[in-house]
Amino acid sequence: MSVGKSVEKYPAQPRGGRRASALKLLMGVVVAGSAASAPSIATASTTPKFTFSVIHNFGFGHDGVEPIRGVTYRDGTLYGSVQQGGKERLGMLYKFDLATGTETLLHSFKGGADGQYPNSDLQFIGGSLYGTTYSGGTAGKGTIFKLRIGTGKAHSLYSFQAPPDGENPSGVVPVDGTLYGTCQDGATGFGTVFKFDRATRQETTVYTFTGGNDGAAPEGVPILVNGLLYGTTLARGAGNAGTVYSLDPATGTETTLYAFGGAGDGTGPSTTLTYANGLLYGTTSQGGAHGDGTVYSVDPTTGHEVVLHSFSGPDGKWPIARLSYLRGKLYATASQGGNTSNLGTIYEVDATTGAETTLHTFTGSENDGGASDASLYYYKGKFYGTGGIGGTNGGGVLFAFTP
Repeated sequence: MSVGKSVEKYPAQPRGGRRASALKLLMGVVVAGSAASAPSIATASTTPKFTFSVIHNFGFGHDGVEPIRGVTYRDGTLYGSVQQGGKERLGMLYKFDLATGTETLLHSFKGGADGQYPNSDLQFIGGSLYGTTYSGGTAGKGTIFKLRIGTGKAHSLYSFQAPPDGENPSGVVPVDGTLYGTCQDGATGFGTVFKFDRATRQETTVYTFTGGNDGAAPEGVPILVNGLLYGTTLARGAGNAGTVYSLDPATGTETTLYAFGGAGDGTGPSTTLTYANGLLYGTTSQGGAHGDGTVYSVDPTTGHEVVLHSFSGPDGKWPIARLSYLRGKLYATASQGGNTSNLGTIYEVDATTGAETTLHTFTGSENDGGASDASLYYYKGKFYGTGGIGGTNGGGVLFAFTP
């Protein structure tokens, strides 16, 4: 079967639909109600031998297509979401048994109050998984959902209304029993940071972005470091190219740590941050020395930003997956670039020197896949991730590699 054949069976839903509206903001266009350069460190790319394998092909029957988010692990099983597919073709949750290689559909989203198009990494709390859907819910603005692993039952916990809260949530993260997350759109059209009380099912807007120096269209979920939440906005800010911000969850006080200028330091910080060695690490989807995106670090104390690597095309471009830190190296995927197929790469960057190594170039073939937006999950010597297209059925893949 040719690549992409099975994908055509499903209704069109733009990959990362929330990202499309944010890109308008990135280009300086505001959609109401929607959503100083640092020196680059030299980087030489090589392609070493390493193990890579596709462990599951999506796109068959109710299996789903377009697994654009990462996986999480519990007791020998990987759990994840697929943006399209399932019985109603509105997205699904699945599990994959590493021992048997068996993939099982856990929940098919039905639209309406149930939500549709799951768009976030899943978070374990106790014996349940939590996540968000891009749209659906009682107001059609997205949901927070819960799946009980033991029973396999999933249900919507909260439907966004926008206004007064927000719309098109980007995911949630647990902090001391409370879920925190972002909505790329909101009452002002520039996005929000929210918290959700699991006991009372009450949602509270912690901060509403103004589209000024604080930025607009927050990307990914905030992370907690020393009592403060840290995150990024894709657009606006003093340099009109996005920001890195901190937020006090107790007071709602927001501080812009760094404003991207759109030149050598990158444009459009596009992913959940990673904290290691006292620094925040992230990527910009565009900009840098070659215009194809960057890997950068920001000191949360001083706001000092350093470009570790500027992508140039063969090593990847449009890096929008969260970085994973392991033994001094940062690992992730670039969703485009690599070669003529333009389906992205897997790369590593030395967190100290910025030296970049291209580990794998996706081809979209039956034994490969490509176009990965997903974060990588590390367990017992292997990284696990997903590719949004390719594979035997053309609907995307679940893959593993040993760095």
